[in-house]
Amino acid sequence: LDLFGRIRREHESALAFVLASEHGRRGIIVTLIGDVATNYFLLRELDLQLEIARRTLRLNDETVLYFQNRLDGGVSNRLELDRIRALRSETAVAIPEIEQQIAVVEHFISLLVGRPPGRIDRQALGQDELLPPPIPPGLPASLLERRPDVLQAEQLLVAANADIGVAKARFFPTISLTGFLGGVSGDLATLMGQGGLWSSTLGLFQPIYQGGRLRRDLEAAQARFDAALADYQKSALNGYREVANALITIQKLAEVRVE
Repeated sequence: LDLFGRIRREHESALAFVLASEHGRRGIIVTLIGDVATNYFLLRELDLQLEIARRTLRLNDETVLYFQNRLDGGVSNRLELDRIRALRSETAVAIPEIEQQIAVVEHFISLLVGRPPGRIDRQALGQDELLPPPIPPGLPASLLERRPDVLQAEQLLVAANADIGVAKARFFPTISLTGFLGGVSGDLATLMGQGGLWSSTLGLFQPIYQGGRLRRDLEAAQARFDAALADYQKSALNGYREVANALITIQKLAEVRVE
């Protein structure tokens, strides 16, 4: 008999831990998807940088040839030609560096999708690459309640609160109900009939002196609740921070793209 709610609160705490674990699993999946998408967009960015660097190198080669002809014709000097050759070398050096970054990102994406390091198959960049859809105006902050990390912290807070109820219930007596059921007859049909025997005993156990252990357990449960509350607040604030950072990044990258 759960007269003082101890078993009910223990069940509430255990259920909250199950839900927190499920939200933690969802959080890992969401993070994995986000990492794959982020690194894929980074990979496409590096592809574009590599294409620009190669086009610039071809233009630099033409410029070097142009100034070499001017020098041979006596209408230019060696300093101008050396400056153009230095600029061409800087562009040439950038190409293997970008290729190295591309390989690193490809290997990281391969790790995220659970396969050995290798090349990521993708189409060549077109002239009219589609941009992601714009962020719609008027999104409510309540959308952050969907974040798995916030939901996980919330359920851990619920579990910690239920543990306080469990600790309080331990101050009260524990009711024990035991039963013994036997039959003197071998016929199952008469088990609860004439040959049936039922006996039950009711025991009431009062908590005895335990050197303050119950009180300290209650204080520990309250401290765990305070810690869970702080973690929940931290998760909520971190959600606000990450969304704010993402919005300002999108805004500023749009300005950079125009330039």
